[in-house]
Amino acid sequence: MTHSVLKYTFHFTYAFHFIYIRHFCLYHICEIDNKYQLCISQFPLQRRQQFFVN
Repeated sequence: MTHSVLKYTFHFTYAFHFIYIRHFCLYHICEIDNKYQLCISQFPLQRRQQFFVN
């Protein structure tokens, strides 16, 4: 029971972090190319590909 709750909490936190970082990249520093690339590099590879598609 506790393990499932922790697992759910971890996934929720990761999803929230991904959305927040993505928002920050797209709307706040996307004009600054080197910082944008640095921000993109924080994503896992599969998420990074999805990021560019969207």
